[in-house]
Amino acid sequence: MKLAPLLLTITAAAAAAAITTVFVVGVQRRARPELPPNLTPPRPLPAGGDFTLSAADGRFSLADHRGQVVVLAFGYTSCPDICPTSLATLGAALKATPPEVAEQVVPVFVSVDPDRDTVERLAGYVRYFHPRLRGITGTAAEVAAVAERYEVHYARVYEADGRYSVDHSAEFHVLDRAGRPSARLAHDVAPEVLASAIRAAAASGPVAPTTPAPAPTAPVAAAPTTPVAAAATAVMVHDAYVRAVAPGATVSAAFMMLHNPTAAARALVAAASPAATTVELHTHQNDGGVMRMRQVERIDVPAGGQTTLAPGGYHVMLIGLTGPLTEGATVPLTLTFDDGARLTVDAPVRAVAPAGGGHAHHAP
Repeated sequence: MKLAPLLLTITAAAAAAAITTVFVVGVQRRARPELPPNLTPPRPLPAGGDFTLSAADGRFSLADHRGQVVVLAFGYTSCPDICPTSLATLGAALKATPPEVAEQVVPVFVSVDPDRDTVERLAGYVRYFHPRLRGITGTAAEVAAVAERYEVHYARVYEADGRYSVDHSAEFHVLDRAGRPSARLAHDVAPEVLASAIRAAAASGPVAPTTPAPAPTAPVAAAPTTPVAAAATAVMVHDAYVRAVAPGATVSAAFMMLHNPTAAARALVAAASPAATTVELHTHQNDGGVMRMRQVERIDVPAGGQTTLAPGGYHVMLIGLTGPLTEGATVPLTLTFDDGARLTVDAPVRAVAPAGGGHAHHAP
């Protein structure tokens, strides 16, 4: 039985249950999360089906692309971490696909945030990741109908000041030349895995749905800690960087490794930067393929240990960017710890890297 589109107000206690049963926009209040769980287990293929949504150059109809392989990714442009990583992975997968196959692939980013994502904004955003990537959306009802067919769950999560993020399924849906679902892959697969699914869809019918583990992430090399006059904290910051953003993006994220060589536990409790009007500490939860971003009050750094802020997990979120973040620039970040100490680092801006620790790049 299909669920009729509806708008829900979800309390914090009911949020987790509601998002697993509703394919449309819901509302929930923030609560402090646990650590992100393990990777998404394999899921069966959705029913799929034809649809028509809006693009900057007109209407996009899936039925018009028979004979081509279509790759769908769902998300929104105000997503600071999961969506940019997913689209970078998609772009890298297309580059890893033989040219004679890649030219027959239609990569598509479907926005589940039509209130903020206009088709013009989507067009500029997706070109950053690949020149042939299409950005599409529609009315709330149209997007909800497509989401239901592909078993994509999403819900708005509001802050007290009215700002919101969107919890959403983070997967790639690979459709074969007949428009049928052929593979369903988690957002954090390596580009080579997605490229393999694309080649299989181009060569044959549906393949068995699998969600292989992503390629191991290369260990983070310890970069020299940025010197700070009269720094009172023992926590050291290594390899801090800020993610470059696509045109029209208003949020970004900073990542780093925090090392605490002392016998006393410490915690990062706040961050600030002139690059954004608001800076918060966040993490992600992977709830059966639905990525939930949550603000946290602190990021603990154990005594004699380290905590890594990395894509898909803990990050410093930059909200309301005050200017463009382009590769090669630097962003000052002031980190405040629970003992009152502050540490300022100049973080370089790096291009978005695909999942699996691949080379950071974007479309020219």
